Amino acid sequence: MSKGKYRVLITAPWFTKNNLEILMRYFDVTLNNKGRWFTEDELMSMISNYDAVIAGLDPFTAKVLERANKLRIIARRGIGYDNIDLAKAKEKGIYVTNTPISTEVNAVAEFTVALILALTRGIVKSHELMRRDPKLAYKVRDSFLGKELSELVVGIIGLGNIGSKVAEK
Repeated sequence: MSKGKYRVLITAPWFTKNNLEILMRYFDVTLNNKGRWFTEDELMSMISNYDAVIAGLDPFTAKVLERANKLRIIARRGIGYDNIDLAKAKEKGIYVTNTPISTEVNAVAEFTVALILALTRGIVKSHELMRRDPKLAYKVRDSFLGKELSELVVGIIGLGNIGSKVAEK
């Protein structure tokens, strides 16, 4: 570590090279090279070394944050804080922010629409039966026709960034 530089952990398994180069000029950066999110145990073993985290979907639980003695901020790259124990962060004086990225809003909305279609069409059940017993799946194939969206009323609870995009699609 360079003397006097804050230590930053980037947990997201991907990070834009341009942004990484800029951060490395000013901070001692550790990048997640595992190709997956960190586990709770992995975070617990390393979190005490860092002043800041640029987080993805890794589990920043109370157990992890309890060990975060130097940590001042968790900047969540993406939407929401579901994976961060906000009460524990507040208790420890750790700021928590997020940066919703418009392409991620679109991706979540498209995934939501895909799940709606999967449910209304019985895709998961038919796929499971096809893998388990193709002959039976063929015999009962009509039971998996499902319904067209035009035949249904689909409710969206909340019309924030994602809900509005789901309604648009």
